[in-house]
Amino acid sequence: MNLARLGFDQRAGRVAATFGAQNAGSARRSGNADYVDIIPKTDFQLAGATGAGVFELMPLAVGVDSTDWVSGVLEVRVHTKGTWTGTQTLAVLVDNIALVPEEPQTLFVANNVVTLDITSLAAGGFSVAALVAPIGSLLRVSLKLTTTVAPSAINAIALSVNLVGRYA
Repeated sequence: MNLARLGFDQRAGRVAATFGAQNAGSARRSGNADYVDIIPKTDFQLAGATGAGVFELMPLAVGVDSTDWVSGVLEVRVHTKGTWTGTQTLAVLVDNIALVPEEPQTLFVANNVVTLDITSLAAGGFSVAALVAPIGSLLRVSLKLTTTVAPSAINAIALSVNLVGRYA
């Protein structure tokens, strides 16, 4: 089977249409690091489904190329945040994933590399968390909203998210 015909990078077996350095403006290399803009300042209006163990996972970037990374950090900035009602927690997750040519419709998710709870951050807040090894060749960055008591109004927040990956 000719993998090149399927659009796969022969060097590392990655899907060519993934998020990362190949997407203009999304990543830049500086010295021995990649700086990946996951999302610029983005407004979110959150209500959430309620119940024990119920959460919503919102992918922000799928397939961030982390092939050569030996360490890295997740950076999250809270630009604005309204008064929150109800009981909700909001976190940014980074997971190792795999995409394979045999099943391009399937996203294989492995271990969590970092979870950063940003519920307590106020407007102007900035938080940084280290990625925990092992870091695979592709990453998914998601926003996870967990709601146990429904809010009386829609909760609003504006975030921006970046990854910094360092080479050996």
